[in-house]
Amino acid sequence: MRGSKQRLAALNARVNRPLRRRFDIAVAHRGVTKQKAVEEALRLWLQRSSGGDRRRMSEAPLIKSDRPGTLNLTNEQIDAILFG
Repeated sequence: MRGSKQRLAALNARVNRPLRRRFDIAVAHRGVTKQKAVEEALRLWLQRSSGGDRRRMSEAPLIKSDRPGTLNLTNEQIDAILFG
């Protein structure tokens, strides 16, 4: 237990005071431990930064044709089909 308190103290020393106060108030309001709150925040941050918001790749063919490879489209026409 003592080791974990020392690690938490080291982490707290790297957080500016206004942010630390807001964190302490939020933790008390939610009724969770500081450790659980930090773990949850890290999980959320990692989810967001892992690329979960990336666009999904489209499936080919994007434009159906009786003879693939023979469509003669301008960039404007392609843009209208994809984003129109």
